[in-house]
Amino acid sequence: MIVRPDYVKRHDIVVVGGGPAGFCAAIAAARCGADTVLVEQLGFLGGMAVAAMFQPWRGFHSLGKQLVTGIGDQIVNRLQAAGGSLGHLLDPTGVSFTVTPFDPDVLCKVLREMTVEENVELMLDSQFVSAQKTGGIVDSIRLHRKAGDISLSASIFIDATGNGAVAVNAGARQVRHDTGASYRFSMENVDEKALLEYVQKNPHEFSGPASMEKDGFLSVKGFTTLTRKWLNETPGMKTSDSIQIDGTVRKGEVVVSMIGLPNVNGGDPESLIRTGMRCRQLTPKAAAFLTEYCPGFAGAKIRAVAMQAGFHASGQICSRTMISDSDVMSGRVFDDAVATCAMPGRPTSTFQISRDSLFVGGLENLLVTGRSILPPTALFATNSQPASMQLGEAAGRIAYELVGKLKNKR
Repeated sequence: MIVRPDYVKRHDIVVVGGGPAGFCAAIAAARCGADTVLVEQLGFLGGMAVAAMFQPWRGFHSLGKQLVTGIGDQIVNRLQAAGGSLGHLLDPTGVSFTVTPFDPDVLCKVLREMTVEENVELMLDSQFVSAQKTGGIVDSIRLHRKAGDISLSASIFIDATGNGAVAVNAGARQVRHDTGASYRFSMENVDEKALLEYVQKNPHEFSGPASMEKDGFLSVKGFTTLTRKWLNETPGMKTSDSIQIDGTVRKGEVVVSMIGLPNVNGGDPESLIRTGMRCRQLTPKAAAFLTEYCPGFAGAKIRAVAMQAGFHASGQICSRTMISDSDVMSGRVFDDAVATCAMPGRPTSTFQISRDSLFVGGLENLLVTGRSILPPTALFATNSQPASMQLGEAAGRIAYELVGKLKNKR
């Protein structure tokens, strides 16, 4: 049976995607006074930070200067107040200047509370289906919900889906990138002291400082010998990956990244299903491998597994001004910059994002924000999440300005 979409009242701004970018966009727009709706396909907010265990955040600072302030830093402050974050700590690996560990469950709670406080209308478990447009104007978007499909109309739409789903469906061009999926899980009862002793005695096996611990936070990446053994015993893995272990807000608990699959199509549902099944099958094997071969893991056990695999660079929307890999690596400065981001792997350098890069040519009332406007180089590790917070907040404010201009025209 085909369910006829019910058309609800017209809103000022509809944001699609409840990850760091979409959340900050919705909060920023609502604080400006816009009637704002936030749409998320999952049953909670947080995006990859929660669903794919992409933590800790990296990229809030560069060379001692805080780049991400505003709503992004307010989230961290509230997490700390609720016991869900250790705040900004020095990055032991040197990949970024700081790391910001957080508890995913507390993050979900904090984000939900903030939407209520700012009167953002929240629509969870709502899958984007299609965009309806007239010429260069997006009139409405269709959503699939368990109770039946509905359509939302708005003056301005913000695509914060991470893969540019709304923009592509509305006719925007996208550059697809070869990408892989990263799958994470957490383990508890890890003997951090024994692990650090091994790291200090074998610095050649790791990247970054030999201690791999600062401000009491553990982060290690490398394990050259173990990684080689793991890849040899596990066919079909991304051979460029190394084992990475990050601490959490709780002592003895770590997040493990050692399962990576190449050539995964983030826009293909069947590819995602196959990837998810493969990753979940590999998790017990990976945990058993660590308990047998990695110092400090003899008594460890799995605490939690990610709900889905994560992606860094599945595709980039062709915006009016596309940010290129060379823009990132050269630290390009824009006159209309809306965000200054930490350089991945180079914590003493930064690059900027142009305001024009949030606009898609030919679509007058659609903004795109978050990782779908960033090139592959900018998506190294988890640096894209703090950057996405900046970009989301900028998109929310710009959207409010555009709503005002449209009202003045009428």
